[in-house]
Amino acid sequence: MKKINSQLTDYGIYIDHPHCIIVALHNGKSEASLIKSELVTHERFEGEGSDKTRSIDQTGGRQKQHQNKLNNEFRKFCKAITAQIHNANRILIMGPSDAKFELQKEIRKTKNLRGVFEEVKPTDKMSKGEVMRFVKKNFAD
Repeated sequence: MKKINSQLTDYGIYIDHPHCIIVALHNGKSEASLIKSELVTHERFEGEGSDKTRSIDQTGGRQKQHQNKLNNEFRKFCKAITAQIHNANRILIMGPSDAKFELQKEIRKTKNLRGVFEEVKPTDKMSKGEVMRFVKKNFAD
């Protein structure tokens, strides 16, 4: 990773659809915060039996609306995460799902984060303590 600037902060962001853990490292001190998303990933529709008996004609339009709503809510979630990042030197984005790539896109669109070095790493599900250790280890190298 790039050399550290003592005036700036290194960030490690663990993201999964239900929540995000942001770890900020500045001058040897670490701080973690949790942001929960309000995404409802699976919603049953009126008239829908099970996944096997669902009729495409009956629920197709509602499912598309639901998917669009999920996409918009996830974009808002990513914007809420980027709003927490200030004076960034480096950003490590990690997590078990493809959400990390969506967050990376949002970071690249954010004006005050342009030019900040970011790295994406796939991980398994992690606890807050595991995320803190993982971030510290990655930025120590």
